[in-house]
Amino acid sequence: MISELITCRELSRRLGLNQFFIYKLCRERRIPAIRIGKVIRFDWVKIEAWVKKNEISERS
Repeated sequence: MISELITCRELSRRLGLNQFFIYKLCRERRIPAIRIGKVIRFDWVKIEAWVKKNEISERS
């Protein structure tokens, strides 16, 4: 199920990352993305899950 689709610019704003870095992650297939023709969109729910999955916990 697809929820909210957002642009690279919006994802960049929400995550605080550079757009070029996000596109690099897409090319390397390291971030979940949806390609519709030449347009790339991101499912915000999947991005949130991806962030949690890749979170590095602090050592005690």
